[in-house]
Amino acid sequence: MKIYTKTGDNRKTSLLDGSRVKKSDPRISAVGDIDELNSTLAIIISFKPSRQVKEILEELQHTLFKVAADIVSPLSMKETERINEKDIKKIEKYIDEINKNLPEINEFVIPKPKKTTSFLHQARCVARRAEREIVKIEDINDEVLKYTNRISDLLFVLARFEDKD
Repeated sequence: MKIYTKTGDNRKTSLLDGSRVKKSDPRISAVGDIDELNSTLAIIISFKPSRQVKEILEELQHTLFKVAADIVSPLSMKETERINEKDIKKIEKYIDEINKNLPEINEFVIPKPKKTTSFLHQARCVARRAEREIVKIEDINDEVLKYTNRISDLLFVLARFEDKD
């Protein structure tokens, strides 16, 4: 299999349904942000966070492929596996479980100079950027936006959890 196809040389790329869009299309920008988020999670995992955080991040990495596929699949594509309420509830469960053991926040949280924590905050920022791109997409599964919003919340509580340890 060749890695280069030359089909992107004309400033366009394909969505999963085969349609072509400009590389500046919000879908492509959002998928790039999701890809960057996934890579950032890999960096965090390489720093050997706590077992619980590592397991959550590895699961999140797999689900981000589903997020990316959902983003580049127009709603007319019925055969695409979509982000759904179950995915969102799973993230919310993680947030609630971790957050219940953290102290209450009454001021802004400044990232600590610890690699794992700093990169968790960086990943949160990337997730927020992806969310800003996703809201620009007209023809999108609304659950993708909700899920991406929850990811940034999850990364925030994971950073606080890692700081606590």
